[in-house]
Amino acid sequence: MNFATVGTNWITEAFIQAGRTLEDFQLQAVYSRNLERAQALADQYDAPSAYNDLEQLCRDTNVEALYIASPTRYHFSIAMAGIQHGKHIICEKPMCSNAEEAKRLLAAASEYGVTIMEAIKNMYFPAWTAVTDHLDEIGKLRRASISYCQYSSRYDAYREGTVLNAFKPELSNGASMDIGIYCLHPALELLGMPHTVQAHGYLLETGADGQAAALLGYPEAQAVISYSKISSSTQPVELQGEDGTITIDHINHMHRVTLTKKDETTILWENSQEDSMVHEIQAFIRLCAGEDVPHISIERSIQVLQVLDEIRAQTGVHFPADTEE
Repeated sequence: MNFATVGTNWITEAFIQAGRTLEDFQLQAVYSRNLERAQALADQYDAPSAYNDLEQLCRDTNVEALYIASPTRYHFSIAMAGIQHGKHIICEKPMCSNAEEAKRLLAAASEYGVTIMEAIKNMYFPAWTAVTDHLDEIGKLRRASISYCQYSSRYDAYREGTVLNAFKPELSNGASMDIGIYCLHPALELLGMPHTVQAHGYLLETGADGQAAALLGYPEAQAVISYSKISSSTQPVELQGEDGTITIDHINHMHRVTLTKKDETTILWENSQEDSMVHEIQAFIRLCAGEDVPHISIERSIQVLQVLDEIRAQTGVHFPADTEE
């Protein structure tokens, strides 16, 4: 499949490097608002075309799919342009600024007959498959405790008076959108849409959230979600059932998964190198080919955004995209 990338940051290069390990991945084009930057990345990875005009990119008939890694604020407009030109879309998390935008993309993708998928890599790791394969061994799931607290290198600049994109709400950024989403996807995959959401967060002077915590309520279970870009934690993920507990060392890296039952611990998965985007790319290519493959549906991505919308409403985080038509 011939891909074009939108955005020229580190995650774009990670995507390209992962894709190049697959036989059915071809980098066809690179887009950036800065043509020099686009051309440099295209040259680095032998892509035939470089663009700084989105319309020209979308009209390139050699491009079959767009990988979108621009700031979240622009995901919707770029994805919509691609869809309307018949391109399949794999969009870096979060899919959009809010659930309403994602619903509109789903409708457009259905109308134009293309595939759209959120790039949420932790849900495609073999380690996560190990979790779901053994979930029934812990009995009735009663509590999911999922934390992702990682001090951001960009917070150093913020403390010194420089606000980088990571902490700009005008770009639909902040802790909830950047790393909270890594906690919410597994919670909803395990337990579904919560009946209640109670959230509390800390907002920076920019209006972006630096950290937050949320309690997701279900009739017979709870999910406790916490995340931060202004502090760090080594707390693992715990999925607590009536008959045992599954522990994941880190929700976004998943190097080790264990099952504990009656004080006996078994290793379900262990791989110190596992942190690749290759699994989500494989799933996307197969989806576009019409195969029935396990994946995170766009409907699930919309549900996650609905929860994020509610968390932001409760914590006071507002994006310009929330009031745009």
